[in-house]
Amino acid sequence: MNTHATPFHLRHGDLFWGAALVVLVFSAYWGVADHAFVNYDDPLYVTKNPHLIKGFSIDGILWAFSTLYANFWHPLTWLSYLFDFELFGMHPGGYLFTNLMLHLFSTLILFATLRRMTGALWRSGLVAALFALHPLNVESVAWVAERKNVLSTFFWMLTVWGYCRYAQQPGRGRFVLVLVFFVLGLMAKPMLVTLPFVLLLIDYWPLGRLSPFQASEGNGRSLAGISLVPFFSLAIEKLPFLLIAAVFSVIAYVAQDVGGALPSLETFPLPVRAANALVSYSVYLRKMVWPVDLTVFYPHPGMPPWGKVGGSMLVFVLVTFFSVKQVRSRPWFIVGWLWYLGTLVPVIGLVQIGSFAMADRFAYIPLIGVFIMLGWNTAGESGGRWKQWGLVLCWAMVLVVMAGMTRQQVRYWQNSTTLFRHALAVAGNHFVIHKYLGAALAEDGDPAAAAWHYREVLRLEPDNGGNHYNLGVVLAEKGDTVAAVWHYREALRLKADKEGEIHSNLGALLINQGALAEAAAHLHEAIRIDPSLKKAHNNLANLYARQGRLDLAVDSYRRALEIDPLMATACNNLGVALARQGKSEAAVVQFKRALKLRPGNGSALKNLARYSKVCNRDREDQLHVRQ
Repeated sequence: MNTHATPFHLRHGDLFWGAALVVLVFSAYWGVADHAFVNYDDPLYVTKNPHLIKGFSIDGILWAFSTLYANFWHPLTWLSYLFDFELFGMHPGGYLFTNLMLHLFSTLILFATLRRMTGALWRSGLVAALFALHPLNVESVAWVAERKNVLSTFFWMLTVWGYCRYAQQPGRGRFVLVLVFFVLGLMAKPMLVTLPFVLLLIDYWPLGRLSPFQASEGNGRSLAGISLVPFFSLAIEKLPFLLIAAVFSVIAYVAQDVGGALPSLETFPLPVRAANALVSYSVYLRKMVWPVDLTVFYPHPGMPPWGKVGGSMLVFVLVTFFSVKQVRSRPWFIVGWLWYLGTLVPVIGLVQIGSFAMADRFAYIPLIGVFIMLGWNTAGESGGRWKQWGLVLCWAMVLVVMAGMTRQQVRYWQNSTTLFRHALAVAGNHFVIHKYLGAALAEDGDPAAAAWHYREVLRLEPDNGGNHYNLGVVLAEKGDTVAAVWHYREALRLKADKEGEIHSNLGALLINQGALAEAAAHLHEAIRIDPSLKKAHNNLANLYARQGRLDLAVDSYRRALEIDPLMATACNNLGVALARQGKSEAAVVQFKRALKLRPGNGSALKNLARYSKVCNRDREDQLHVRQ
């Protein structure tokens, strides 16, 4: 169907679907803004990101465009976090609400674009509703660290919408606008590198810019029934997009490589990657049809069983064969299928990142292609009234069930503990899951339970010095300082990655044990290894405070805060040191700053209450002296 000249006018049906999509999104994700940050990547992006204090300022903008922090160059994502920090500080609800609104806007733009391209109201609405409600998309919305996914998708939708307008009424200004949206999306996440190929797909259907080959017209050879002349013309039209995508692909690879996020071919050989990629294609489809056992972490299995590989290959061949057979009568099959296959390529695991096999967030854009296949084949807008009402009823039931499953999936993201307890139940014993669950339980104030999970991590990876370090941390919190010191020394013996932090924590324990000389040696060694280690400066300041060397203590606390202005503990400690120097008003300023960074900090609250009274008494005394 050639619809590139179809006019689009806003009607009551469009308003109904727009309102319905808003209601569906908010009903499914209601309560997500009450969730906490999770300890999986959220510290990297927000809670322990020292650069956020720059805010949405010239310094913040310059940092966003110049950094490869977190192994990405995505300045637009950083700008969105900086803006949120200006508005919400460290309250997670604001960040999550921004994610939710981006998901809602993407849903509405998807509906409007499909409606404009095809003129089909109910089919467009159904595809948008599936995108809005599918449980696989919860990870992208309910995870603060996945801002890059929802933000880049928002610009993906704007790019396709702008391209639709350009295709219907070509013009240089409209083409430039499409390029601008495309570049902005890439600056949020390089997932858009496959978008030029999607634009070629929608040129074929539904825009109808690729004319079916007709032998009687004598217009040359054909490729899959498509006239080669317009195909090459439209391919040349995509060259600016392809060149930009190539540049961003190189930047993304370099950023991941420099950050050490790319496992070697020895860890995951090419045959293992290819087999896992093939299996993942079919697993995403299975989870789309039956979205249960979704989790934040799917451990990489190594080489999958050959039965799974063979079954996935069969699915791939059968769907591809059927889509090609339907290329003329039902062109949405081939377009949707190639959309799904192509947009998963950057994240399917051929370029392996981390130690996971797949991730729900990777299906956020690709499954739109499959939703199109389903929507256009089952939500017919013609036929008998009973058939239409039967289809409406069936899809309404599907959407209701899906909304319920999404609400349940959202609950798992309430905090780190619920998230990784669910991951442990779904994915089973894996050191990564035990590691993050242990950290979550430690944050919840349950070091005994945390220690149990860290011992499980050590059982699964006994020669990993980092695991000894993690266990040492929770044992120290539990009060078992002797065992904690032993695990720290083991971590140093095994050359753990966080050598500076280990020296710093070991020094802190030795201070408490009264071994001040040995503690000083470890703390100075920590600072020598990493001069930017804020905890080491804070711990050294504690040592100086213990020795009564308050000037040195204040200097070290200030150095810790220069490194990380968000370090609430150092603010509180600095306030105590200043108070001991008799500088009560300066101390109160630091206690207030600590409370702003960490609302509800008990120690800072007590100190603020105590020294505010001292300041008031000092002012009263000064007033009496003047009188």
